[in-house]
Amino acid sequence: MLWRKWAVGLVGVAGCLLAASAVLAKPGMVITHDGQAFEGDVDEAGTPGKVIVTDKRGIKTSLPRAAVDHKFYYDSPRDEFDAQMAKAHLKPKGSKDVSGQLAAARWAIDHKQYDWAKEALDDAARIDPANADAKALQLTVDKQLGPGHTATQPGGSATQPSGADGGNHAGPKGPANRMVTPKEIQAIRSLEWRQGDRSIKVKVPPDVRKRFIDANIVPDAGHLSQNDLALAILQQGPPALRDQVQITSDPAPMVEFRQKVEKQIIQTCIQCHAAGKLQGEHNQLALFPGDNEQSAYTNFIILQQFSKEVRLKPKDRPIEYSMIDRTRPEGSLLLQYALPPDFADVPHPDAKAYKGAVKNKTDLRYRELGAWIQELAPIPPDYSFIDLTQPEPPADAKDPAPKPAAAAPRAGR
Repeated sequence: MLWRKWAVGLVGVAGCLLAASAVLAKPGMVITHDGQAFEGDVDEAGTPGKVIVTDKRGIKTSLPRAAVDHKFYYDSPRDEFDAQMAKAHLKPKGSKDVSGQLAAARWAIDHKQYDWAKEALDDAARIDPANADAKALQLTVDKQLGPGHTATQPGGSATQPSGADGGNHAGPKGPANRMVTPKEIQAIRSLEWRQGDRSIKVKVPPDVRKRFIDANIVPDAGHLSQNDLALAILQQGPPALRDQVQITSDPAPMVEFRQKVEKQIIQTCIQCHAAGKLQGEHNQLALFPGDNEQSAYTNFIILQQFSKEVRLKPKDRPIEYSMIDRTRPEGSLLLQYALPPDFADVPHPDAKAYKGAVKNKTDLRYRELGAWIQELAPIPPDYSFIDLTQPEPPADAKDPAPKPAAAAPRAGR
């Protein structure tokens, strides 16, 4: 009879393990580097080196952790909406495919989140302004929101589009009046560091390396290269260890920005957009001149956070466009404003003698700007912790920067 007790014991242990795995799993969505989305209960702790997604039919998909680009956990309805918007941008079927945006809008309407539905429909309008389904849904949303409505977060403050739309992520309204701090530069470097970028230089103190390896957060961490270990600590380590990893050179997106993008912007825009010397009544874009690290990272954040409501026709409702739209680079104001006004879908605001920074879309400078945006991670980091309209945070302030995600060039474009 001993074998029966042994068998019963095994069944009990297996049941406990299954129950523990179920507890570890959380509803969410996983997006891979090759542009696939898996939705269901996400378990990234039950199997070392793997992320397991169980869909609503009970089908399990096992993904190598290294294949995962981004994870969304549905801790709130907003998190689920952001995931739906991120999914919408993964593999469009054509240049005017807005099926994902319409699905996200319908989801938001079903959940009575009409502000969010408007975000999805604004995104659809940027891609296909004439889409009949989007216009029909917009009528439904407008009726629910009422005239003169301002989008609000649960706390009641005005909001900008979420980072899931490829644009800014709850950036400040108003022109910048300070530059980024060294601590903020470190945060930007960590958040823009893409997996596979071997040119970046890092410093990991020996005691930090030992503590991370001993914690067994990542299997076989002791065999990782210096860069891979540093990225693992930044992505999965506790704040006490993350804060001690120093990135001493620019990640690839910032190298390109400093060498090609910023120089174009400063040469063309600084006359009207110099911080403290803004020209124009409604000018909110303040840039900082200079050829140095601090001004470059400052201008990068300013451009990433900037957005503007635009009416393409007098009777059209305003649509919010981002200066940098990572999921649809051609819709970025950075590119639209660079074109001569007669060639742009979203022309540069009227400005004396401004005829564009480039000749047309075949201009090398235009193509360089577009290529740089194209190579940014498609889901932008949350930079809302940097507010350049406010004084510098104290040097000893707690670091509010989020953990970096393993970002890769977008798929399906």
